[in-house]
Amino acid sequence: SSSLREGTSLPAADANDAPLYVFKNASQLDEAWAAKDYEATQELFSDWLAQDEAAAINYLMENVEAKDAVHYAPSIKSILSEIEPDAVLALLTPLQERRELYLNVATKPLTDRAKNDPESVYSHLEELKDGLTQRELARKLGSAGAFGRGQSAIEWAESQEESPISHAILTSTTEYWLQTNGSAATEFISQSENAERFAEAVTRHINNYARRNPKSMMDWAQSISNENLSQIAVDQAGQRWLDIDPDGFEKWQNESFEE
Repeated sequence: SSSLREGTSLPAADANDAPLYVFKNASQLDEAWAAKDYEATQELFSDWLAQDEAAAINYLMENVEAKDAVHYAPSIKSILSEIEPDAVLALLTPLQERRELYLNVATKPLTDRAKNDPESVYSHLEELKDGLTQRELARKLGSAGAFGRGQSAIEWAESQEESPISHAILTSTTEYWLQTNGSAATEFISQSENAERFAEAVTRHINNYARRNPKSMMDWAQSISNENLSQIAVDQAGQRWLDIDPDGFEKWQNESFEE
């Protein structure tokens, strides 16, 4: 069995010490990829992962371009669902060099892990080298409910030291709450002592839904009882409405002034 199943870190690739099967597997993968036989590529890579995750991942990182690496996602997702929980982080860590692939395969296993051990997942986020990857994954995990839902998720995010990671979790969990239980979420953020920290979630919510009904988004923005946050929301809703339907926005403005 490979070292990953024992929860240790990936060994460095060493061509001089590599067993023959490594070169055999690499050659077969190269041939399948060259033939654009992606089904065979996934099957071969899955077999290699089952045999030796470390060697397979090393091959991927050293021989596959970033834009092509996502083709290997199904194989990696499959092995992640089979290995021990403590081995998951060891397998995921080197994949961060391939952001699209990493984000594709990391969200579900890390969401599952966070429900029992959020601190270890948060530490994993902190250890990622690229800030954009940190924030994108934090948003994905927040939206997936990795750190809870609603008020409890927001309170958990606020319990962490202020950082781009905790802010991304706060924003995504708030945005999800606004989508799924708008009245409760609106009441909570309106009554918050520092409501402005929800400004990004509010503006993202407006951007996502204004095209469907800009008037309803404006009504919602005006319903926020916190004056500062409401003004941020009204400005954003107005701008989106103006972009989408300038005539409708102008008519609404004229009617509002007449009132």
